Amino acid sequence: MKTKQGKRDLSKKHIINSALKVIGQEGVKAVTHRSVAKEAVVAHSTVSYYFRTVEDILTNSFTTLMNDLDLRATEIGLEIIENKGKLTAQELVQIGADQSRAHLESGYLLRARYELHLYAISNKKFKSLYISYMNTAILGMENILKKIGYKKADGRMLYYLLLGHEMSALVDDSISFSNLGEEAIKILNQYK
Repeated sequence: MKTKQGKRDLSKKHIINSALKVIGQEGVKAVTHRSVAKEAVVAHSTVSYYFRTVEDILTNSFTTLMNDLDLRATEIGLEIIENKGKLTAQELVQIGADQSRAHLESGYLLRARYELHLYAISNKKFKSLYISYMNTAILGMENILKKIGYKKADGRMLYYLLLGHEMSALVDDSISFSNLGEEAIKILNQYK
């Protein structure tokens, strides 16, 4: 039997996932309490109960998406280390590429991420949240790269390489994520 808190958490997560679908399919401007409720197939009041403002919906959607990305990347990285004893730079980049591919194939998650990135440009509060997550990701990437021998690695450059590749994949169907690791290694080798 599920507890009330457990049901609330499931309902809130369901609403956030529905908000991400609205964002990814129709854009940030389409997000309203009603549009999210319609996608989630819940009452408007249910969405309003969990999220007082549209800003709350967007912030929680972004935070959830980024936390899920971080958690999944960590799980994959730890699994590789557990199985092989170490993680190579190419495997690190490939983790990011595989996640990007999965988000692209979802039909909405990659676009939702970019819609939220663009929203950060025009919203100061959201921009600081975005920068905080970006800096954490960059620092984590740099720390891993340093541990595997890239002492002068520029995590920001590598992060932007991945972002540019993802954005290109949104508009160009011929973009492949399979060779992204190899391309990143060519760049990273300059930092060894």
